[in-house]
Amino acid sequence: MPKRSLLGEIVPRLRKRNIPIVMYPHGTDLNLDWGESGPESYEGDLLLCNNDNDKRIWGRIFTGKFKMVVGSPKYDKWWIDFIRSKCSSGSVKGDKINVMFITRGPHHVSLSPGSFEYLMREGIKEILSFPNTYLYVRPHPRCPIRLLKKFLDKYDPSRWEINTENLYCLADNLDFVVSMWSSMTLDSLALNLPVIEFFRFEGSNQQWFRDEKGKQTTGYRKLGLAAEANTGEELKQRLTEFMDDPSDIRNKYVEAFKKHVVLFENASEKASGEILKLMNVNGGAH
Repeated sequence: MPKRSLLGEIVPRLRKRNIPIVMYPHGTDLNLDWGESGPESYEGDLLLCNNDNDKRIWGRIFTGKFKMVVGSPKYDKWWIDFIRSKCSSGSVKGDKINVMFITRGPHHVSLSPGSFEYLMREGIKEILSFPNTYLYVRPHPRCPIRLLKKFLDKYDPSRWEINTENLYCLADNLDFVVSMWSSMTLDSLALNLPVIEFFRFEGSNQQWFRDEKGKQTTGYRKLGLAAEANTGEELKQRLTEFMDDPSDIRNKYVEAFKKHVVLFENASEKASGEILKLMNVNGGAH
């Protein structure tokens, strides 16, 4: 979705040509509420949302008439099956506990270089401290692979790999996920993979919240969608819990996911159908 300043330039041009405007917030984001820095308003004809919570929040600032919950197209079974049909045959790591570490690159607002290095160093160390683990490291688009390698080179190369394959292709070969703050938390849960969110909070972000103790937290933690770990010691404790009772852990977080994320049979068809109806109302082809 474009920034409001950009919309202010685009919307009048679209209105002159009678082109309908459809707003569809970030398809894998999880919105809980807007803080003081939230957007003022968005003009449009149709608001498509992933779930009722998104509809409630975006509906406050959307000035159009039609607001529809259509689900998340990227979680449609047909789409997941299609992606999997294009996957290369993945290697199976035998009786190892396979863990994916989803990273994000340093950022001037949400993750300092120092905190990034801490999370990488401690995350890899704690995961590989268990003798029966195999580690997949998922690079972030903002983080060069060579930067990740410097944290991995000291470890036995038979126990880890940097992997960029689609998560849908690897899911059946994974036991659980450790993730920095990332929308891939939802992707993992959609594939029945429980998540430990390993992160250090610095600065501010309108998508972060305060817990009952006044500490910063994420929506994933607030809704009980991910186990939380802010330090290496806490991560080691969560890892032990995940390995000791994997079935109960998986059920706990996957069931929480199902309470907050709508999985329609065919969300993509539902979304495109609403767009086509809007186009017909506005005079046919555009």
